Amino acid sequence: MRIATAIATAAAAILAIFGSPASSRADTFLVKDIRAYLFFSNSGLLSENIVGSTKTFDNTVIGEGEAGGAATNVLIDLVLANGDGPGPKQTATLQVAYTAFGAT
Repeated sequence: MRIATAIATAAAAILAIFGSPASSRADTFLVKDIRAYLFFSNSGLLSENIVGSTKTFDNTVIGEGEAGGAATNVLIDLVLANGDGPGPKQTATLQVAYTAFGAT
């Protein structure tokens, strides 16, 4: 399982959608930061932020590699900002589709 590669791919897709220069529209959101954390299935704890990590995450689902434990889930944290600066609460909808590597 190559979690780091999957996260990098997802991050690139998110930046492609939201990271373009802001238009004058009030409903435009920009991605300010992307963080990802492994959820360790044995302890219920989260890892450190793994975005940009140089660790290997091969076979993380069974606890191999340098992840620090078995992890089958990833928490992705996005920091969004609107182009107009602080203001009233706004909502945004983000749709993400993921296809597993090697899937047929």
